[in-house]
Amino acid sequence: MALEVEDGTGKSTAESYISVADASAYHTARGNAAWAALASDTVREQCLRKATDYMEQVYRSRWQGCRVGETQALSWPRYSVVVEGYLVDDASVPEIVKRACAELALKASAADLAPD
Repeated sequence: MALEVEDGTGKSTAESYISVADASAYHTARGNAAWAALASDTVREQCLRKATDYMEQVYRSRWQGCRVGETQALSWPRYSVVVEGYLVDDASVPEIVKRACAELALKASAADLAPD
């Protein structure tokens, strides 16, 4: 099943904050060879789902602002969010959230993010 990425529209089916291609570009730019060494894009998608699930579990109640729609699957997009003095576009997922998802996905490839 193809990974459903949140694009800022508040998708009810979104599973990740970043695509495999964007996560791969992020890790390549940082020399994270472990990401490229994963067996397939299917494995990368699984890691991104785990990372997003973890972010939702840990940070859902900590983020500023409010979700833009009641049917959206994930916490972003949000409105009334200010980062470093700038109002975040309420039709987007901030780059910092996408990067965090990519970093957590790499960690998820090696260990359980939320062990019992």
